[in-house]
Amino acid sequence: MRRFKTKEELILASEDTFSLLMKLIQGLSLDEQNLEFRFDYRDKNFRDVLAHLHEWHVMLFGYLDVSLNQKKEPAVPKEGYTWKEMDALNLEIWRSYQHTSLSDVKSLIVESHVRLLNIILDLTDVELFERNQFKWAPATLADFIDHCAAHHYEWAIDLVQKQLNLLKS
Repeated sequence: MRRFKTKEELILASEDTFSLLMKLIQGLSLDEQNLEFRFDYRDKNFRDVLAHLHEWHVMLFGYLDVSLNQKKEPAVPKEGYTWKEMDALNLEIWRSYQHTSLSDVKSLIVESHVRLLNIILDLTDVELFERNQFKWAPATLADFIDHCAAHHYEWAIDLVQKQLNLLKS
């Protein structure tokens, strides 16, 4: 696992992977962007993948709000779910965006990505990089943010590239 030491490193990793992800998708025609995946997976298309990323941003924003503003422990990963129930939680996320268009989801993910970068800038180095500042964030908050940003974007890039390879064949 990579360990970030500065806000700049965390932001750069997030921005680079997000830019690559969006460039890969935007490089396709709108028809290709809306195609169902040619492989079996929980997420069936690019909309589903981007919605998943966006919703994890939203959940992270909630964790931070509860921790920093309400001075309480948030329900992580989400009220009613444990980390062992990630498949069920991710399926709930998938279901919740089925009536949202790709265009709307693209707007949502861009907005939440920018909001995440601004939150990183607003957090202190102690909050981001010192261990155990947040009980709900194993190791450091920067590590947790990475899992909701650059690391998660890399997962999405792998899915996009798998679809692109199948479209070419």
